[in-house]
Formats: sequence, C-alpha cells, structure tokens
Amino acid sequence: MALITRLTSRRPGQSRRKIARDVLLVSLGVWPIEFVSSAPATLINLAGVSIQTGRLIATWLLIGAAGMTTIAAFLGAHRSRRRNSANAGRDYFAPACVAVYLVVCIVLWGAALPDYLAAHHGVTASGAPIGSFPYAVVTAVLAVALTIGAYLPAPWP
Repeated sequence: MALITRLTSRRPGQSRRKIARDVLLVSLGVWPIEFVSSAPATLINLAGVSIQTGRLIATWLLIGAAGMTTIAAFLGAHRSRRRNSANAGRDYFAPACVAVYLVVCIVLWGAALPDYLAAHHGVTASGAPIGSFPYAVVTAVLAVALTIGAYLPAPWP
C-alpha cells in the first residue's frame, strides 16, 4: 500500500479530484498486490522446496520491500524538510494515522491478551495459533519512534 501511495502521490499541491483518484487507485491497487504476493511462495514450491520455506522466503522479500519503501519515504521527507522546513510540521496526517492505528491495535491486543497468556505451546484453547507478543511490542515502539523522528525539528540549517 505504501509503495502504491508513493507512486500515485508524487505531485505536490494536487486538487481534491486528483487526491480522490489517488485514494481510489491505492485502494484498488492493494488487492492485486496482495494476490500477487503469494506468487513467490508458489513458484518456490513448484521448484521443489516446501511451501513453508517458500512462505518464509516470500515473507522476508515482502519485509525487505517494505523496508526499502520506508527508507525511500524517509529520504524523501528528509529532502523535503531540508528544502522547506517551515512547512514540515504542518502535516499531521502521519501522526494521526499512526495514533489511530496503534489505539486500534492496543484494543485488539488487549482483547487477545488473556488467550495469549493462557495459550499452551503457542496455541489458544480454541485452537488458534498465537502471534508474537514481543514482535507486536517492538513494531508498536518502532512506529511511534519513526513517526516522532519524522516530525522532530531538523537539526540542520
């Protein structure tokens, strides 16, 4: 989603119509990417490797692509702030999105915490596998840290 957003919103100062078009493109563009994202695992499986290994490799490829998109976004934000630091703090879209996302996550994690704590061997009483609580905590902390870092005043002239 972040990659499609970066590709569609490269032009500053767009009209409402173009913004609406970009939101529609991003919303519709996510589904084919989700569908195609299983292709590497399937191809690896067809090559004779287990589907679990294929999924592991595909997951790390996706994580790598997300990391590269994040790096590109932060470098773009860095360059933009160096060019025009007076307007850098006026965009509250990212912190608002992160705040809403984390509040929803915390509510969902809180609701799941009793089952997580009662799970045996990584499986809840209802048979559902549990996720990684340390991973969830680390990603939540990173989301907050990166968002704060993106909005701190630039230390350069």
